[in-house]
Amino acid sequence: MSAYDALVKEANDLGLPRHYKSDLTHDKKFLEREDAPGIFGWVIYDCGTHLVDPYGIDGVGKKMPDTFRDVFQTMFNTDRHCYVWTGTTLLKMKDADSMIDYLEANG
Repeated sequence: MSAYDALVKEANDLGLPRHYKSDLTHDKKFLEREDAPGIFGWVIYDCGTHLVDPYGIDGVGKKMPDTFRDVFQTMFNTDRHCYVWTGTTLLKMKDADSMIDYLEANG
């Protein structure tokens, strides 16, 4: 099963996202890029999804996992589900910190 197929299956199983369903289309486009990472974090919640590229850099030069750690501490206090795509499997993580810790250790 491809990474995108695993994301769609999980989204359907959860009945999420309820809003901004087009985020899944953006996820697909990102994963189809030639430079798409082999592993990544994925968060799904009521209002969409977020892919966390362990190698990405944000607009101020900060690594994406660090940026997302900051964001998740202040935003998205809704019921969110965090995962890591390992390259072959979508793993459910306990929380956003666990997801980011995994990406930092394995990315």
